[in-house]
Amino acid sequence: MKARAIKFTSRMLDGKHQRWVPEMMSARLMFCDVSHRQPDISASKIDLYPENGRSALMKIPIIVGIIALMAVLATGLYVSDFTAYLGNNPSTCNNCHVMDAAYEGWYHGGHQSWTTCNDCHTPHDLIPKYWVKAKSGYHHVTAFIFNNIPDAIRAKESSKEIVQENCVRCHEETVSALFESPMEMDRFCFDCHRSTPHGERGISLLPYQHKEQDQ
Repeated sequence: MKARAIKFTSRMLDGKHQRWVPEMMSARLMFCDVSHRQPDISASKIDLYPENGRSALMKIPIIVGIIALMAVLATGLYVSDFTAYLGNNPSTCNNCHVMDAAYEGWYHGGHQSWTTCNDCHTPHDLIPKYWVKAKSGYHHVTAFIFNNIPDAIRAKESSKEIVQENCVRCHEETVSALFESPMEMDRFCFDCHRSTPHGERGISLLPYQHKEQDQ
């Protein structure tokens, strides 16, 4: 097999550099600028703060602000022992002096050995329980911050229904017997058993807790 001869030719490119190249490529190289001219790097054409750099600089105050806010929130949660409010310890409710009578009544009452505050006052399903705790906590905090604590603390209808459901949950056999009796079931359990959960000297003795004052 005969080797194909490649012809070489010389070309002057830009009047400065002579290159020996294959003849078939010489035409292409004629259009190439192989001169060693230095690029124009004058200060007027240099962007010291490219667009990406400016965007990064603008984000720094935002990032610092977010970190500072998180630090403040973390400090507040630590100081307030926030995790205690996620549990079921009744003494946590007693952190608020407004609840002193309720806590003392429960502590010296018949339910102290069997129930906690959450057993009666929150749902027992996970999501509804913490939803109610979050709403109650929000109302309590805002009431203290804005000094808007009511003189008469009354249970809302939604709270009464939760307590009633928990009464039925624990005393299912008793309630079943009542449903079989001719007695009309038009009232809550605690309408009659007001002193049971918080004792004889509990919140049932406070005037604003009586039913006629709730209406």
